[in-house]
Amino acid sequence: MFTVLDDRMGRDPSGHTRREWLCRCACGNTQWRLAGHVKSGRSTQCKSCAGKTHGQSSTREYKAWYAMVHRCTVPTSQWYHRYGGRGITVTDTWREYANFLADMGPCPDGMTLERIDNDRGYSKDNCEWATRAKQMRNVSTNVHITAFGKTQHVAEWARECGLRHDTLSWRLRKGWPVEKALTTPTRTAHA
Repeated sequence: MFTVLDDRMGRDPSGHTRREWLCRCACGNTQWRLAGHVKSGRSTQCKSCAGKTHGQSSTREYKAWYAMVHRCTVPTSQWYHRYGGRGITVTDTWREYANFLADMGPCPDGMTLERIDNDRGYSKDNCEWATRAKQMRNVSTNVHITAFGKTQHVAEWARECGLRHDTLSWRLRKGWPVEKALTTPTRTAHA
């Protein structure tokens, strides 16, 4: 991560003025960088450090890290409105890939990066590698209901009560009391 030391207005090759920041890299080098690139996370280190590759840019872990940082910090990202735009952040230490990898470890086969609490940001205590099925149960559009002293996703209740998901969803949309919707047997067609 850069430490900003100074700022100025500079000109790009086309003659447009842009704000630039004098930044110190973790290695000690200083250089002027475009302020917008530093703010967005596009520039995080000096050119000499950027040239040193970690050899992992094609791994699942790196791709998960890059997508996480991008959707939380770059307003032009396709998914920014669902992440950075609604306040989901990436902890400062995870702005560096090596720190993220040290905390999360290798991604097991069939797993993806998952936030445990969907309303909190990305950090060591709120992330895990999870199956796609588990991750789909945690999306913000899912409906959770409470009955019999327990809260779970509608699909989990349907499975537990032996109902079809669409049957339970229909009952709830029609205003059935939750416990009645869960315990009323479905009618079967008679021959």
